[in-house]
Amino acid sequence: MAQPSIPLEPEHIYHIWTHANGSENLFRVEDNYRYFLEKYAQHIHPIAKTYAYCLMPNHLHLMVKIREEKVLLNLQGFGNPGGLIRKISQQFGNLFNAYTKAYNKMYDRKGSLFIPKFRRKLIDNDSYFTRLIAYIHNNPIHHQFVNDLNEWSHSDTINADLSGMMHIMLQENASELEEVVVQASSTFLDDRESKHVEVITEAELTKAACCNLSESFETNASVDVSFTDAVSGAKTIRMLGLDGRYVQINRENIPNVRGLAGRYGLSYMPGTWIQSIDVGKGAGTIVNGYESMTGQINVE
Repeated sequence: MAQPSIPLEPEHIYHIWTHANGSENLFRVEDNYRYFLEKYAQHIHPIAKTYAYCLMPNHLHLMVKIREEKVLLNLQGFGNPGGLIRKISQQFGNLFNAYTKAYNKMYDRKGSLFIPKFRRKLIDNDSYFTRLIAYIHNNPIHHQFVNDLNEWSHSDTINADLSGMMHIMLQENASELEEVVVQASSTFLDDRESKHVEVITEAELTKAACCNLSESFETNASVDVSFTDAVSGAKTIRMLGLDGRYVQINRENIPNVRGLAGRYGLSYMPGTWIQSIDVGKGAGTIVNGYESMTGQINVE
């Protein structure tokens, strides 16, 4: 009596394998392997993540994890949770049927190509997971097709030649990638902060053509910089109408210009070192110091 098939359930990992009918081969030429992977991406990738695979001339092994139920229900034809398990299994059947039709047309043959039911086994422990990865990748050696698993090109094994540089090229997958639009401005408000924080970016600093920290606010209306000494050219910051000694100035959240250094310290920080400046007006936290009565300026 035939044993019932193991159901393919969401978020479970399975070893799936199948074989050609009789003594025939599933793959005769390179184009057969390529076409099968194209159909695999079309039918299986939307419903499962692939951890390992190996295509042999007369059989194949897959190690997959079925995607989450909420992902599956968003796929076309998967809207009803009641028949979800049946539809997951049907996707593998659709893969094998689509490949068989193309194979039969190419070689002018008729009838089934794969055995009636593909095999599956639940991977429910780490030990089996690890052993299965090794088994799938070493399948070509086990069947004496090659002596080195890196010589078999029809699996997900990557040949790493440690004697030189290795180049791995990632190809765009139209079914995976969506358009991403990145927008930015020279200044913006940081919505991660509970208080009002304006961020002056590198683009704004380049526009100001600043040589030091005191010149970084040339194009910004939030902070007023004025001369304190006409002879030395020293500058000080004014915020909310008060003198610079009431402003907490940090470098990467560490107090930097404070006390007597407030008179000349702004000129000692080169503008080329500055990537961005966070300006927060109003009384803030005293974690970094006690001077932040009118605001904080953090230089990064």
